[in-house]
Formats: sequence, C-alpha cells, structure tokens
Amino acid sequence: MIIDNIEVVFLRHQKTLYSVQLKGGDWEIFKPYFEEIWDNAIPIKDGKKVYQKEIDFINQNYMND
Repeated sequence: MIIDNIEVVFLRHQKTLYSVQLKGGDWEIFKPYFEEIWDNAIPIKDGKKVYQKEIDFINQNYMND
C-alpha cells in the first residue's frame, strides 16, 4: 500500500514485510504496480454482501503459508 504519497508498505497476512519512506515523487515508481494489482483484484466483499466462496479459497490456499 502507499500511505500519504510518502510511505510504501508491503504486507503479507496483515504483517509488515517491508516499509520505506520516499522523498519527493519517488513513491510514484510503485503506483503502476499497485494499480495493476487493484485492477485485477477479485472482490471478497461489496457493502454488506460477502463472497464466502472467495474467502474460503483464500483461506484454503494462502493462509497456511
């Protein structure tokens, strides 16, 4: 994630793997990367609607790493 156009944080399972604060517009080199991830993301929730099938898939395939 990009925070306040200053800090770039990489997370895995809600734990910070790496965080860096950048000066000026240097953070923009990460912007296309995060935009592509966001554009290709599969929704797991839309308002009050929860896509349980997607959550189950995530839990079964990624949460045991």
